Amino acid sequence: MVQGLRQKIKDLEVKIEQFKNAKKKMITASQMRSQNKRIQEAELELGKTLHYRSSLLSRTAENFANKAANEHMISRSVFVDEELTTPLFTPEEFLEASTSDINVLIDCFKEGMEPFSSEKIRNLAISGVCQSLVSTCGDNPYNFFGKPIVTLTYLQIEVLNFARYYHSIISQSETDIPQQIKNDPEKLEDWVTQKGNVKKIMDKHSGGENGAQMQSVVGATDEDLDEIEKQGGGRKVGLAGLLKKGGGAKMSGLGKMMGF
Repeated sequence: MVQGLRQKIKDLEVKIEQFKNAKKKMITASQMRSQNKRIQEAELELGKTLHYRSSLLSRTAENFANKAANEHMISRSVFVDEELTTPLFTPEEFLEASTSDINVLIDCFKEGMEPFSSEKIRNLAISGVCQSLVSTCGDNPYNFFGKPIVTLTYLQIEVLNFARYYHSIISQSETDIPQQIKNDPEKLEDWVTQKGNVKKIMDKHSGGENGAQMQSVVGATDEDLDEIEKQGGGRKVGLAGLLKKGGGAKMSGLGKMMGF
């Protein structure tokens, strides 16, 4: 059973990586939404499988190492004063602490770190407050937090880096970014990927008579085609419109529209 779970975990990890790599090549928002759902479902299944495997193997070298790492992190992370200068435990006192006391501290630590998850860090970085600060501070990180960068914590640097990244996307975009995308980190990152992929395809296939572009996007909705058109991906032309042009359409032209 354990060997089967190990293989399932490996297969799920490979599948998630394949889903993410495939997503990087997609050019429509609807495709990306569907792919995000597949990734989330696979990650949820992976999490449940890892938890189930852990429940079957309570005493493994991996679990022992994780437990030791958590305990060491806790021993260096709890203090008695707000200035974080006096540790709650000396090394000797921590070794003598009971397992139940350490577990309580670990649970408190996890609860305290919940507001600083990667998702919430990115949401903070894309917020109006952070974007306004980045806009006025320019490239000087000192002006953002009011302290030298060497004194910043890892989380503060994460906020600053994401805030600058999102600001560069928004400020350098040649097209208007919809508000619902501009306020969502994942949607904005997907939008950047989609825009880049559309540009690559259109650059590759541009040309022909008067520089016209004739390409099809399989599975694209009207909303997707409208967005591609806004991003400079040519005009949206349906099959009926193509046939009306010049009283008809040659098979070669139809083939080009279909991507052949």
